[in-house]
Amino acid sequence: MNAMELLEEVRQMGGNFVPLPGGRLKVRASAPLPEAMLDRLRAAKDELIRALSKTQQSLGSAADPVNEEWKAYFDERAAMRQFCGGIPRNIAEELAWDDTLGEWHRTHPMEFPAGQCAGCGQSIGQVQALRLYDGNSVHFDTMNCLARYGETWRGTAAQSLKALRIEWPAVRNARYSLN
Repeated sequence: MNAMELLEEVRQMGGNFVPLPGGRLKVRASAPLPEAMLDRLRAAKDELIRALSKTQQSLGSAADPVNEEWKAYFDERAAMRQFCGGIPRNIAEELAWDDTLGEWHRTHPMEFPAGQCAGCGQSIGQVQALRLYDGNSVHFDTMNCLARYGETWRGTAAQSLKALRIEWPAVRNARYSLN
């Protein structure tokens, strides 16, 4: 199995990848990955990092029209809040960042198999489920699954936007880390 197939297999299990400085790779998943999968990831780490690097490079340069569209989306929302709503720029940028994450998720949805909780990765089974606007479902009996799924899709959206060289607002950068 090549690196791209392995990346897709992990993504189907609810995982996403974060390349870190120094040749490190972090895997985030909605539920713990099986030990056998972790062994496969460790064995293919260098190939995975190269594949992720190529994927991010294929997203384009900072001057790419796609990047410019996302930057304009963010800037427009921040400006509307600042100038039309009278909100200080730093707060307007935080709110615009949340809008941008949501729009990225809406246009690049994470798809989980029917009957699988998008939060914990387990089967929904016979328990009540909350169907989300993106077509995914989470366990309804605990809000942990909803919160976990929110963290997962926001992290994926943030990493994708960062690869497009669209950075988090300075206020949020001081409070949260992508690592």
